Formats: sequence, structure tokens, C-alpha cells
Amino acid sequence: MERHSRLVFRAGELDSTFTAFDRNRLWEELARLLNDEGPPIRSAREWRIWWTKFVHRCRRDAGDYASEMRTTSNQTRQWQPKHKQPSLVQVASQAGSRAHQLQGRAHLLEGVGLAHVAQLASGVHQTAVLEKGLKSVADAVKELCEIGRRQEERLRRLEENLSPLATLATSTVVVLPQQPMPGQQPPQPPQ
Repeated sequence: MERHSRLVFRAGELDSTFTAFDRNRLWEELARLLNDEGPPIRSAREWRIWWTKFVHRCRRDAGDYASEMRTTSNQTRQWQPKHKQPSLVQVASQAGSRAHQLQGRAHLLEGVGLAHVAQLASGVHQTAVLEKGLKSVADAVKELCEIGRRQEERLRRLEENLSPLATLATSTVVVLPQQPMPGQQPPQPPQ
């Protein structure tokens, strides 16, 4: 952009020394250079649209900043652009609501053993890549890790609850003589 400042001329600013053909040729050259650098790969038209939107966003943010400065009598104020990253509070509240949704679905996985969690993770991974990209994969893996952790805790508690029963079942059984109920005959010994 510094070498070819005329690249971003609007249609009304073109003249006989720099035509629309020249502008398109420069955008093709720029697109080739940018695509050689690596992803994302875009056409010259897509790069031109991206640049226009980027410049618009920067000008909008500069205008918002100037407006804030006028509002506060040129005193600095904590200003953030409109397209900023979400705050930690927003992320935490979204994660909490997502965890609540997962908690409601956790009963569906009760019958699933921990060996199947990896299979499930693979399916979720493929779906997430197709639907939402890398962020979804990370979210899905976190969800599966949380579900797996809860399953392990549930199994551990179950083993703790069953261990006294297992001890009782494997110990020697002592048969106590039956006492007759009131009004019943005492049992006769076998002969």
C-alpha cells in the first residue's frame, strides 16, 4: 500500500494515467504476494473487499474514539473498539450456561463406558471441524473431558458404595437359628 497508494483509489479518482485496468492489475499482484505468504488464500477481489472493510472498521473506531474524547472533554477514558474480544465475565457466564446444558445431558452418557468416550470425542471432533472450526473442537474436548471426569467420579463412588456389599458377599455366611413368630410352631429339625 505504501508503494502503490493509488491502489485504493475510488472509481471517481481514476484518470488517464491510472485506469481501472491498472488498479486491477495491482490488486492481482498484491493478491499473489499475500497468497504466497500463506493462509488465508483469497482472490484479488476478496482481498480488495477485506481491505475496504478493514479500513472502514479502523475509521469507525477512530471516530468512536474521537467521539469519546469530545464527550469527556478530552480526558482519557477506557475505550475499547466495538469488535473487541469478550470480557472474562462474559466468557465465564457463557461457559457456566454451557456447563449447565451439559449437566442436563450427562444422564444420556451414564450407560457409556469410559472406553467409548474416545470414540465419541472423534465424532464430535469431526462434526465440530465441519460446523464451527477450531474453537468448537476445543470446546468439545473440554466438554468430553468434563464428562469423562464426572463418569470417573461416578464409578469411584459406585465402587466405594459396593465395596462393603462385596465384602459381605464374600465373607462366610453364618446361619442363625430362626426364632418362631408369636403364635407359630417352632421349626422341626430335619431328620
